[in-house]
Amino acid sequence: MQLAELHPALTHFPIALLMAAFFFQMIVFLKPKWMAPTVPLWILGLSVTITLFAILSGEAAADLAASNAGVSQEVADLIASHEQFGNITIWGSLILFGGWFWLRLRYGDSRRLGIVTLVCLLFLMLVVFYSGNLGGSLVFDHGVGVKLP
Repeated sequence: MQLAELHPALTHFPIALLMAAFFFQMIVFLKPKWMAPTVPLWILGLSVTITLFAILSGEAAADLAASNAGVSQEVADLIASHEQFGNITIWGSLILFGGWFWLRLRYGDSRRLGIVTLVCLLFLMLVVFYSGNLGGSLVFDHGVGVKLP
């Protein structure tokens, strides 16, 4: 099995984990006694780790799509946009995780940090949803990565 073939399976984990981190952070913010405040942070860390593999498999899938058959300019633009939003996702997630981890170690729990992380997680979720929409368009509308019998 090639790395490119893993991309569709790997991409769903970061989406679900980002959503979980957002919702758990909302719970921590609204009802702090319900769960440990580090739970959303570690879920985001797991999301970052899996996102790295999703990005690598996506790069392989894009290379495979470009080499197998000449893709139209529209498809090439969609692939480039999908890749760009994937890069925003990974870099945003890395920066948020690192910053959140450091600020939490330095200052502990704070309401202000909770609000900022909640907004950042919401932004990352929106970016990931849009990137997923572009990926879905590549597969379902343009047949990129689909093996025909």
